[in-house]
Amino acid sequence: MKTFQIVLIGVFMAFIVLAVIVFATAGKGNGGQSVAPKVVIWGTLSGEDMYNFIINQNISYADSLRATYVQKNSDTFDQELLKAAANGVSPDLIIVPSDELWSKKDRLTVIPVTSYPDQLYRQTFIEAGQQFRLGNGYLAVPLLSDPLIMYWNRDLFAKANLTLPPQYWDDVSAKVSKLSVVDQTLGISQSALALGEFRNIKNAKEILSSLLFQSGNPIALPKNATEQVTGTSQNTLDITLGQLEKMSSTQAAATFFSQFSDPSKLVYTWNRSLQNSTDAFLSGSLAMYFGFSSELSTLKSRNPNLNFDLAQFPQSKSASRPYVFTRLYGMAIINTSNNKAAALNVISVLTSPAVQKGLVSKFKLGTVRADLVQEDVSDVETSVINLSTIHSKIWLDPDKTKTNSIFQDMIESSASGRNTLSTAITEAEGRIKNIVFSQ
Repeated sequence: MKTFQIVLIGVFMAFIVLAVIVFATAGKGNGGQSVAPKVVIWGTLSGEDMYNFIINQNISYADSLRATYVQKNSDTFDQELLKAAANGVSPDLIIVPSDELWSKKDRLTVIPVTSYPDQLYRQTFIEAGQQFRLGNGYLAVPLLSDPLIMYWNRDLFAKANLTLPPQYWDDVSAKVSKLSVVDQTLGISQSALALGEFRNIKNAKEILSSLLFQSGNPIALPKNATEQVTGTSQNTLDITLGQLEKMSSTQAAATFFSQFSDPSKLVYTWNRSLQNSTDAFLSGSLAMYFGFSSELSTLKSRNPNLNFDLAQFPQSKSASRPYVFTRLYGMAIINTSNNKAAALNVISVLTSPAVQKGLVSKFKLGTVRADLVQEDVSDVETSVINLSTIHSKIWLDPDKTKTNSIFQDMIESSASGRNTLSTAITEAEGRIKNIVFSQ
């Protein structure tokens, strides 16, 4: 390790120790014994698993950690957060996926680089974590990565005399005819993959986001990220769907996505009349399914007899580098918290190497630490998830429900001929910006 890195780590750890000392002194109670401030954490990860995990860390780090975890429903999270603030009982820390973070930005404290040095942050976490950078600090700190991966049916591949999953989209297209069963009336009894529609494809927006990343379109980034930020952030998102310099890449991604539901194309393999893509895969009529790594245990439990494996999400051979959409779970400090230093200490503990290994094992998700994600592991599933995490990318979605409808309208309006593709893209961009500016 370079001397500069050692110094940075020392500075950061000194800050954490100082914060703990200050709060521990303030919390001295019976007999002058030091008591760490209690940190209340809200999140959308599995309640029982996360609660017990936090309790175990309280025991392991008894001198500096006293935290509790409460699971919340994603659909009612914002309303509960508002109500808690009004009643003076807000949590100190929240754990939420990246596509739910931006809508909560005005209730969060930006963690300044003076508290978490920028160089140390970049060296500690995977590149996707840099998307949490806002103004002069970080809106959140990464905790776990949940990347899109490809699940593939071994039996259907073997039946088609195929032994390995495709790495590139060229290979995917070439395998469609071997893995699809389409009759003379264009009825589909077996599909190679689920692409081209939105209504019956789980994770359609995230799949299309991955294609946009691979085409060179970042979709959305914090605008004016170098500006000073104090208090609540007034930054806006720079949406790049229909801007001139990104239009061609967006059109290419949308066209590629849509072709698999076009009966006039050789790669026709999906249509709106089919069952949901998850159910199709579980029933054995879908050869390749694009789902999050967090879906692995559910797929296994719903059909224990399904002979499937997992592989990395396909890539474009012409792309400058691999990319795949991920839900990056982040830890953010609530701006009304009276325990900000203690909350920062909790973040430090939960992102430490030992605790990260425990979290990954518990939740079967990807580690966010740059030093752990590249480690060789014997478990194939963990290896695929970690490799996918290295290539992961996020965009700060202003409202995931509304943008899902916008992406769906963009694809369906162009496919039906109601709009040209360029018009559909421009309208989608405008609608997303309206969401951002209305917040």
